[in-house]
Amino acid sequence: MRRASFIKKVREGYYGPFEFFQDFPDEMACENEIYQLKYPEGFVCKKCGCKTFYRLKGVPKRARKLQCRDCKHQESLTANTLFHGTRTPLQKWFYLIFSMVQTKKGISANQLSKELHIDETTVLLMMTKVRKEMEESIVEYQIGGENCIVECDEIDIGGKNKEKQKSLVLLERNSDNRNGRVRIVPIESKSYDDLEKVLIPVIKKGTILHTDGNPVYKKLHTKYNHHFQHKPVSSWEENHKHEHLDQLNKIVGNLKRWYRGMHHAFRIKNTGYYLNEFCYRFNRRRSEANLFTNILQRSVERPKILTYKTFSQSKPYSMLAA
Repeated sequence: MRRASFIKKVREGYYGPFEFFQDFPDEMACENEIYQLKYPEGFVCKKCGCKTFYRLKGVPKRARKLQCRDCKHQESLTANTLFHGTRTPLQKWFYLIFSMVQTKKGISANQLSKELHIDETTVLLMMTKVRKEMEESIVEYQIGGENCIVECDEIDIGGKNKEKQKSLVLLERNSDNRNGRVRIVPIESKSYDDLEKVLIPVIKKGTILHTDGNPVYKKLHTKYNHHFQHKPVSSWEENHKHEHLDQLNKIVGNLKRWYRGMHHAFRIKNTGYYLNEFCYRFNRRRSEANLFTNILQRSVERPKILTYKTFSQSKPYSMLAA
């Protein structure tokens, strides 16, 4: 698939499932796409440096192996990628990624399970791996800057009468007062220490921080230009509008409508993965044509091998890990 041609089709608004299956009609087309992403300058053997190889024949897992012509060293095409060790056809993987990023509000695991004819547990693991690829690097994806406004508030995510995941919402406001990027990070508590762990690496120096009446934020004035709005306790529950946080409240409303309407509920320890998807889609709302190709690129460049066992036994996910 030629990336420029794909992006052009998406921008022109006529790239759907029919066009997708034209670009990826079989396993070979998907394997060729992974090969181009993994070896942009051509295959080079890690052992002898030979640039000539041949494909093995047989079952799909064997057919994905490349064998050096000189030293006979074998290397799997999907090794150390998002598709490492998978027994699911690559075409179904590609369609799952396509459905997650090109559908405006995402898609549920139950629906994909019906479309792909795969067990829902397997689809959940596949989607979790993709959401892990949507994670933004803290160092490379800082928000704010000199004289830039960032709205900040804490929220609780979860259903009624159920355990809730505390999260910190950070919304960047551009110089023209338009919404910029958003970061939503799971936190263990609303204490100063936990908030500082998030704010220090994520927000750039010189940022103007807008917060509510939480006294914890008073300690942050030495690190940021801080706009602190104090509200008396008597009027806190009666009027919790925070007019200077109006755009952030709209984002939080969109987030809650999205996960309640699309996913209904999810485990607390998986909250971070769903927040990844929401932030990834929101931050690239003006470049939707690049979403699919960007995830494919990340799936090869960011080797994260996650099995169902490690996923199910893991601690609550945090975007600050790694």
